[in-house]
Order: sequence, then C-alpha cells, then structure tokens
Amino acid sequence: MLENQCKPLLGSVNHNDTVIPFVRLSDLVTKWEDTIVVSFKFTEGARGILRLLITQMWLENQEDYNSTVYELHLPYIPYSRMDRFEEKRLCTLKYFSHLVNQFNYDKVVVMEPHSTVSEVLIDRVYTINKSMEIANSILKDLEGQEGVYLVYPDEGASKRYRKQTDYKNVITCEKVRDFYSGNLLSFKVGDAKGDISLAIIVDDLSSKGGTFMGTAKAIKEKYNVPVWLIVAHCENTIFEGGVLTTDLIDKVYTTDSMLDLEQIKKFSVEKLLTYNLSKLTVEKLDIKLGGGK
Repeated sequence: MLENQCKPLLGSVNHNDTVIPFVRLSDLVTKWEDTIVVSFKFTEGARGILRLLITQMWLENQEDYNSTVYELHLPYIPYSRMDRFEEKRLCTLKYFSHLVNQFNYDKVVVMEPHSTVSEVLIDRVYTINKSMEIANSILKDLEGQEGVYLVYPDEGASKRYRKQTDYKNVITCEKVRDFYSGNLLSFKVGDAKGDISLAIIVDDLSSKGGTFMGTAKAIKEKYNVPVWLIVAHCENTIFEGGVLTTDLIDKVYTTDSMLDLEQIKKFSVEKLLTYNLSKLTVEKLDIKLGGGK
C-alpha cells in the first residue's frame, strides 16, 4: 500500500499570491516493519502543520488504516513556548496538542520538549532526552581528561538535567534580569569543585543565543577555559546572533530538528556540529524510551 503511493508532489505553488503546499508522502511517511511512521519537522510554520493534516487525511482513507500501527515522530513540538494563557495570548501548545490527539497515534515520539506541559497534553507521548544523550557521548570521548564540567545556564536547566545524569562535575549559573523590562543584566557562574579545563553548557533550545553568550562570557572571565554548547534544538535565528561569529563559544553541538540545512551550507560554520536527526531517531527507538504514559 504505502510503497506504491508515496511518490506524489513536493514543494509549493503560488496561486493568487497564496502559497499552497504540495505533499510528497515519501518525505513524511515511512514504513518500519508493521508500523507506519509519520515524521514531522517543524520548519514551515502553519504550512508544515497543513502538510501534516493532509497526510493524516490520506492515511485515514487507506483500507487498512484501522488495523495498522501508527507513530508520529515530532522532534520539536511546535508552539512549545506558548504553554500558558497570558493576557491576550492563547495557550497555542494546548490546541496543537489537541490536534495531535485527534489523530489518535499509537505513539508520539518527541525530543527534548521545551515545556514539560507538552508531555502532559499529548497522549501516548515518549520523550528522547537528546541534549544529555549528546553530552554523554562527548563525555565518553573526553574520558580521561580532567576538569571537564557540565554547565547549566539557569535553575530550570539544572532541575531538568540533574535528573538525567549522575555526572559529578556540574556548575549551575544564574541569570539576573531587570524586574520591569525582563532584560538580562548579568550572569553569575557557580564555583567549580576543582580545576576546570573545559565548560560544556547544556540546554534544550537556542534562538539567537544571548543567554549562552552571556554565560560563556562569564565563564571565560572567571575560569579562562574553552566553552562548548549543547542544545537539542537550534532555531535559524542562531545565524543572526553572535554565537557562531564570536569567540565566546568554541563549539556548538545540535541536531537538525529545526535548522535549515541549506543555511548551514551557506554559512559554512565550522564550529556548528549538527547531528542528522532522522538517523539518530531510528536508532534511538530501539532502546527504552522515557516519559510514556
């Protein structure tokens, strides 16, 4: 069924100044043994969600729909930052989660959700903790090097990642904000328990990277060591900030969950190391997943 039909169109067409997305099913749907996997990479905003909706409607029209196991792979959960009602702002995450639940997938695999609220809102959700997975891989490669510290840029990151690792060399930082404007004023770096040779900042998401640049600057002023950054998700706005163009952060490890790979080629940024998520996700599904309900 699937192999014979996943060959239609790709891209979009302008019709009366309206961009209409085409859907090539082979980009969104794959078959693993007896499971149909829908992979949704949120890089097109509402157009991407429309592609997902069209794909789901097509699947529901297949004769064997009710007897097939379906999974949704959702590396970055759209609208993760909009996880509460504030004044006139809607809790958009709630409504996107409701849309996903309407599709009734047997499993929804997500990666490093920015808001833990999403793990409550989405039914049958399984979480991959990618940032710490990358950190553990790097720490293994650096085994034998003394003074390697994981750095959590704020208390939120500290609470998240201390549950995921028993690594002892850890520093937690503190951001000081202006009470009225919300602007970042300064960064305080915690004390290392011994000599430090490398600081690895770990968090879930980077936009332009102002928090990480401030943290890295404070680390270098206090300890004068190289600083690396690990984030599961990078918005394309990272190319607009100074993370990749200044010497504050020496290496950035991330995935292609949000990044435009053409942008990476265009900028030829040597210190941006990007993991191919499609391959890593396939491998990850073979081991125990946390966060299911």
